[in-house]
Amino acid sequence: MTKTPSPAQRLTRLDRSPASIWDPQHNVVWLRGEQNSATVPELCASVARAIAFDEADLLLDLSNVTSIDKAVVEVIALAREYLRQRSRSLALRSSTPSISRVFVRCGHAELISATQDYYVSGARSYRPSQSMASIA
Repeated sequence: MTKTPSPAQRLTRLDRSPASIWDPQHNVVWLRGEQNSATVPELCASVARAIAFDEADLLLDLSNVTSIDKAVVEVIALAREYLRQRSRSLALRSSTPSISRVFVRCGHAELISATQDYYVSGARSYRPSQSMASIA
Protein backbone atom coordinates (compact mmCIF):
# COMPACT_ATOMS: atom_id res chain seq x y z
CA MET A 1 0.00 0.00 0.00
CA THR A 2 1.41 3.38 -1.01
CA LYS A 3 1.33 6.11 1.58
CA THR A 4 0.11 9.47 0.24
CA PRO A 5 1.76 12.51 1.84
CA SER A 6 -0.53 15.03 3.46
CA PRO A 7 -0.74 18.52 1.94
CA ALA A 8 1.22 19.89 4.93
CA GLN A 9 4.12 17.55 4.19
CA ARG A 10 4.39 18.97 0.67
CA LEU A 11 4.79 22.53 1.93
CA THR A 12 8.23 24.05 2.16
CA ARG A 13 9.50 25.18 5.55
CA LEU A 14 8.81 28.80 4.56
CA ASP A 15 5.18 27.95 3.73
CA ARG A 16 4.74 26.40 7.18
CA SER A 17 6.36 29.27 9.05
CA PRO A 18 4.13 31.18 11.45
CA ALA A 19 1.97 34.08 10.31
CA SER A 20 2.92 35.96 13.47
CA ILE A 21 5.65 35.55 16.02
CA TRP A 22 6.56 37.46 19.17
CA ASP A 23 10.14 38.58 19.72
CA PRO A 24 10.41 38.90 23.52
CA GLN A 25 13.78 40.70 23.43
CA HIS A 26 12.34 43.72 21.64
CA ASN A 27 8.62 43.21 22.37
CA VAL A 28 7.80 43.16 18.67
CA VAL A 29 5.16 40.95 17.09
CA TRP A 30 6.20 40.24 13.50
CA LEU A 31 3.34 39.56 11.10
CA ARG A 32 3.97 37.98 7.72
CA GLY A 33 2.07 36.92 4.66
CA GLU A 34 -1.68 36.93 4.31
CA GLN A 35 -3.40 37.99 7.53
CA ASN A 36 -7.03 36.88 7.65
CA SER A 37 -9.55 35.13 9.88
CA ALA A 38 -7.53 31.90 9.60
CA THR A 39 -4.48 33.57 11.20
CA VAL A 40 -6.44 35.33 13.98
CA PRO A 41 -5.88 32.58 16.61
CA GLU A 42 -2.12 32.67 15.99
CA LEU A 43 -2.09 36.48 16.13
CA CYS A 44 -4.12 36.47 19.35
CA ALA A 45 -1.69 34.01 20.93
CA SER A 46 1.36 36.08 19.92
CA VAL A 47 -0.17 39.34 21.14
CA ALA A 48 -1.42 37.75 24.37
CA ARG A 49 2.07 36.39 25.11
CA ALA A 50 3.60 39.80 24.47
CA ILE A 51 1.09 41.55 26.72
CA ALA A 52 1.33 38.98 29.52
CA PHE A 53 5.09 38.59 29.69
CA ASP A 54 6.19 42.18 29.34
CA GLU A 55 5.02 45.46 30.83
CA ALA A 56 6.38 47.53 27.93
CA ASP A 57 4.57 49.01 24.96
CA LEU A 58 3.94 46.69 22.05
CA LEU A 59 5.05 47.09 18.44
CA LEU A 60 3.46 45.23 15.52
CA ASP A 61 5.68 45.06 12.46
CA LEU A 62 3.67 44.82 9.23
CA SER A 63 6.59 44.98 6.80
CA ASN A 64 6.06 41.39 5.56
CA VAL A 65 2.25 41.47 5.41
CA THR A 66 0.87 40.94 1.91
CA SER A 67 -2.82 41.37 2.75
CA ILE A 68 -5.00 41.92 5.79
CA ASP A 69 -8.71 41.63 6.49
CA LYS A 70 -11.20 43.13 8.91
CA ALA A 71 -10.92 40.32 11.48
CA VAL A 72 -7.21 41.02 11.95
CA VAL A 73 -7.77 44.80 12.09
CA GLU A 74 -10.37 44.26 14.83
CA VAL A 75 -7.95 42.10 16.86
CA ILE A 76 -5.31 44.82 16.59
CA ALA A 77 -7.83 47.51 17.60
CA LEU A 78 -8.97 45.45 20.61
CA ALA A 79 -5.36 44.86 21.70
CA ARG A 80 -4.65 48.58 21.41
CA GLU A 81 -7.68 49.43 23.57
CA TYR A 82 -6.74 46.78 26.14
CA LEU A 83 -3.22 48.20 26.41
CA ARG A 84 -4.47 51.80 26.48
CA GLN A 85 -6.62 50.98 29.52
CA ARG A 86 -3.44 49.79 31.24
CA SER A 87 -1.40 52.91 30.37
CA ARG A 88 0.49 51.08 27.65
CA SER A 89 0.44 51.54 23.91
CA LEU A 90 0.41 49.56 20.70
CA ALA A 91 2.12 50.90 17.60
CA LEU A 92 2.27 49.70 14.02
CA ARG A 93 5.43 49.78 11.95
CA SER A 94 6.04 49.57 8.21
CA SER A 95 2.46 49.51 7.01
CA THR A 96 2.19 49.67 3.23
CA PRO A 97 -0.35 52.03 1.62
CA SER A 98 -2.65 49.11 0.71
CA ILE A 99 -2.59 47.78 4.28
CA SER A 100 -3.19 51.30 5.63
CA ARG A 101 -6.26 51.64 3.40
CA VAL A 102 -7.77 48.51 4.98
CA PHE A 103 -7.41 50.08 8.44
CA VAL A 104 -9.10 53.25 7.16
CA ARG A 105 -11.95 51.30 5.49
CA CYS A 106 -12.51 49.34 8.72
CA GLY A 107 -12.87 52.59 10.67
CA HIS A 108 -9.52 52.40 12.45
CA ALA A 109 -7.56 55.13 10.71
CA GLU A 110 -6.33 56.27 14.14
CA LEU A 111 -4.18 53.13 14.35
CA ILE A 112 -2.28 54.22 11.25
CA SER A 113 -2.15 57.97 11.81
CA ALA A 114 -1.22 57.70 15.49
CA THR A 115 1.69 55.39 14.79
CA GLN A 116 2.94 56.53 11.41
CA ASP A 117 6.22 57.94 12.74
CA TYR A 118 6.15 56.34 16.17
CA TYR A 119 8.44 53.51 17.20
CA VAL A 120 8.30 51.76 20.54
CA SER A 121 11.21 51.19 22.96
CA GLY A 122 14.20 51.45 20.65
CA ALA A 123 12.96 48.95 18.09
CA ARG A 124 13.32 51.51 15.28
CA SER A 125 16.16 49.83 13.40
CA TYR A 126 15.78 46.33 14.80
CA ARG A 127 15.50 43.51 12.27
CA PRO A 128 15.31 39.85 13.27
CA SER A 129 18.74 38.23 13.21
CA GLN A 130 17.28 35.13 11.61
CA SER A 131 14.44 34.68 9.18
CA MET A 132 11.03 33.79 10.52
CA ALA A 133 11.25 30.47 8.69
CA SER A 134 14.28 29.47 10.73
CA ILE A 135 12.54 30.45 13.99
CA ALA A 136 9.62 28.10 13.31
